[in-house]
Amino acid sequence: MTADSPEALPRSGGAEKFLLFIEQELKPKNETFEADPARHIFFGHSLGGLFGLYALFTKPEAFHSYMISSPSIWWNQQCILELEPEFID
Repeated sequence: MTADSPEALPRSGGAEKFLLFIEQELKPKNETFEADPARHIFFGHSLGGLFGLYALFTKPEAFHSYMISSPSIWWNQQCILELEPEFID
């Protein structure tokens, strides 16, 4: 097992805490950064794409639009896919 192999990575990336940070601390600063809250767009690639799927599946209203590129669905034995059926319903 090498340091960059999937087996060596932690099992949890803290997606729930990160999404809370975005919602509770970052978004309230819209005025500081002149961001339009009606046009919050998420872009994520690889592990960022995995976080994007988490946000989309658990709190789709967090962003106006999602652009997800090559999400690392392999992470933690593809546990992200457990959230998909409820999202689809």
